[in-house]
Amino acid sequence: MLSHSEASYPIEFRAKAAKELGDHLRHHHSVVLLGMKRVGISNFLRFFMSQPEVPDTYIKNGPLLWVQVDLNNLVELSLHAFWTLTLKRLVDSVEASQVSPAVKQKAERLFADSIQLSDTFFTLDCVQKLVTMVAAEGLFLVLVFMRFDRLSKGLTPELFANLQVIKDTGGPAVAYIFTSFRPLYELSPDVFTKSALSVFARDMYLLPAKDADVQMMLQTFSERYELKLTPKVSQLVIKLCGGHAQYLHLSLLKLKSLEKIPDNEPDLRKVLASDDEIKLLSEEILTSLTPVERQAVAHLHHHKKLTEIPDYLLATGLVTSEQRFFSPLFAEAVGPFVTQTAHGPVKDLTRKEQLLFDLLNSRFNEVVERDEIIEAVWPDQVELGVTDWALDRLVARLRNKLGTERYPYQVVTIISRGYKLTDWSIVT
Repeated sequence: MLSHSEASYPIEFRAKAAKELGDHLRHHHSVVLLGMKRVGISNFLRFFMSQPEVPDTYIKNGPLLWVQVDLNNLVELSLHAFWTLTLKRLVDSVEASQVSPAVKQKAERLFADSIQLSDTFFTLDCVQKLVTMVAAEGLFLVLVFMRFDRLSKGLTPELFANLQVIKDTGGPAVAYIFTSFRPLYELSPDVFTKSALSVFARDMYLLPAKDADVQMMLQTFSERYELKLTPKVSQLVIKLCGGHAQYLHLSLLKLKSLEKIPDNEPDLRKVLASDDEIKLLSEEILTSLTPVERQAVAHLHHHKKLTEIPDYLLATGLVTSEQRFFSPLFAEAVGPFVTQTAHGPVKDLTRKEQLLFDLLNSRFNEVVERDEIIEAVWPDQVELGVTDWALDRLVARLRNKLGTERYPYQVVTIISRGYKLTDWSIVT
């Protein structure tokens, strides 16, 4: 049995998510557990794997063997390192379980042989053999790959095929849980296609926690850091964090460092929103979004209603159906982020593209006439004339690079006049 402080949470903790995940596992489905960055997936899974009532309440598949493989522990992002770590965690879990002594001895021997030989295929074969032995013992084996998105640049068809082979080896006695901040088909579309994943694993989104669940987390963190908060301050912290576990954690660390803790919302919000770690977390969430998602976030920051909210923002709970941000602390970070990214440098432009960009940027959000652009970009050809086609092609190339490099700029055509540069918080 894995031991964590989350084991003491009552069985009601995050009941809706626990029931959904339990239903998937009861039907032997593998799951990709998704959520915005650091929303609390690890916290939820520690509860789910260690709370003693969870198996009988939510899964009901008989004896369980959890194998937690945290990919943050990978020294190198290679297939060999991945399978070696997986085998090690599988052996550790077997040794701590109630399987027969013979299986434990075989597990130790398999790992020792794999280390000595240091061969990827042999290590993978050892994983398959051990999975078969565990299944034969009548255990339901759940391999939990934490931070699977860390492998995004190293994912290969070979790895996907190997994962499928191991699942087939154990049959209904084996299931996977992968955690990620984006769907796997977005992280590596050449490896994980939607059609293949629909058979291999189900997507499940973890929303920010409800206030009652955050209260449980707050109590655990407060005890860990010997922090005593008044009921009023506790409720304010819960409101400001919006159900996001890492916002809560960082907020309590910040409050512990203060000589006097503000007991009103404006002052407390100001103190927490200005904390460097909290600002970095907000920026991490923002930079994980696609350009379309960032554009939607910027529109909401400027109090503009969206005709359609991007699916990811709704699915993760980053934006509510009422078109509000999940957390006031996150909302505080959106404005500075929009401002900072709207005027940053753009790389890898040709000389003429750079001249055009510099001119438009110097008159940001103002219309620049076509004649002005020609004078700035083609000063030696003004008298000879520059065709509309040449100017239009230059603008098209600049637009393409801004979009390809995911810069937060838009070049807007003002018909019969010229162009202006805006950011996606202004474009309608």
